[in-house]
Amino acid sequence: MTEKDQTKEKEMLDEGLGDYIKLGVLLTLLAVPGVAEAENIAKNLPKNDVTTQTATNAVEKAVVKQQNKTYSGFTAAQASNIVARTLYMEARSEGETGLDAVASAIYNRAGKKAENLPAVCLREKQFSCWNKITDKTPKTYRIIVPSGAAKKGNDQDMWLYCQTLAGKLMNESFSSTIGNRNSYHTTSVTPDWDATMKDKQTIGKHVFGYLPEYDPLRKTQTKSNVYKVQSGDNLWKIAKKKNTTVDKLLEKNPKLKKNPNLLKIGYKLVLP
Repeated sequence: MTEKDQTKEKEMLDEGLGDYIKLGVLLTLLAVPGVAEAENIAKNLPKNDVTTQTATNAVEKAVVKQQNKTYSGFTAAQASNIVARTLYMEARSEGETGLDAVASAIYNRAGKKAENLPAVCLREKQFSCWNKITDKTPKTYRIIVPSGAAKKGNDQDMWLYCQTLAGKLMNESFSSTIGNRNSYHTTSVTPDWDATMKDKQTIGKHVFGYLPEYDPLRKTQTKSNVYKVQSGDNLWKIAKKKNTTVDKLLEKNPKLKKNPNLLKIGYKLVLP
């Protein structure tokens, strides 16, 4: 660390900001049931005395019973970081109201179960912030603070808020602000699935709604996840049209895999 950086860090610590940043990161990395208690402990400590070690001890005591729990195969620290990063990258410019709405959609899609949250966030082609990230397995996933999130200003405030939301989601103490809506897209685009989205509500630059295929309580197939083969269709064209792959289509349609001749006009394909 250069002398200039050391001076800057000392100034931040003197202002109480350095420890505040570290505490926020710790709360996120260790966010599991018990985070509310940890937050209360932190709030009651004198600002100048909130050291990294004190914060670590406070959070660890609050979550010790949950240390061995996993979430879609990820540790609590990994899962919390995945959720916070998803929220930050998807809606940091939308303020707290917009972030609450995105958190609600993710929570609803996860069936309000913390253990499902990482899988929902990392599902292929669901959240654009993960499209180019290949390091998405529990054994290799690295906890990362998004670029810009550690700087002063609104981005830092939004990152800290995302960490708080992640803690509530992981703690299953979160309440949806958008009812049972479980999907959204920006107001600047109209994807093909917008036509099947119900109960739409616009919040900031996002349109939220309900898609049956993302309802964890859904027991039967719906029209929205069944495709009727049209003239000129082949598996490659259908896969491209529905933003999936031929292999995934065949996996969902084992009869077609055994007998490709079944693919005729009117044949109903189950979509991934």
